[in-house]
Amino acid sequence: VYEYRDNVLEGRDMGEAARDEVGSVVRRMVEEHTPGDFVEEWDLPGLFVALDDIWPTSLTADQVTAENLDREELIDRLTADAVGLYDRREAELGDELMRALERFLLLQIIDNRWREHLYEMDYLQEGIHLRGFAQIDPLVAYKNACYTMFHDIMNSIWAAFARVIFHVEVNIARADFGPEPG
Repeated sequence: VYEYRDNVLEGRDMGEAARDEVGSVVRRMVEEHTPGDFVEEWDLPGLFVALDDIWPTSLTADQVTAENLDREELIDRLTADAVGLYDRREAELGDELMRALERFLLLQIIDNRWREHLYEMDYLQEGIHLRGFAQIDPLVAYKNACYTMFHDIMNSIWAAFARVIFHVEVNIARADFGPEPG
């Protein structure tokens, strides 16, 4: 978390990392909604509802069948679609504005999610002793819960970033310095 935050604060280009992480968000969503080996077991309507929350994908649930796509091909097509939209968004806004927008959004999301994470860690610490009643070593339970919570926060940061970057509206204000000389 601090590495990403430091990169943002140092003004580093987060475009490539953002593209990679958007691809990771797509992979996690597809894997979550396609747990079985057969297309018939997949929750394609649920997947596409979740994807529409992030970006308007050009692929639809009706286009996914056992004959034309397996899980990896679905991930590849959806990732290409998301990264293509990201590239179009960057072309629309321009490189400089896109980098500033990435830094601003990441900093806000990281800071908010990290604060929430610290509150959750405090809450977990207060109640971890109850695990001892269930014959579970509280220290082991705490470490396992912390590990899971950390991965969840990292995933939620990039999912929130993807959701916002594709929907944010940017209005460029022109500075008004009074009437034109003349």
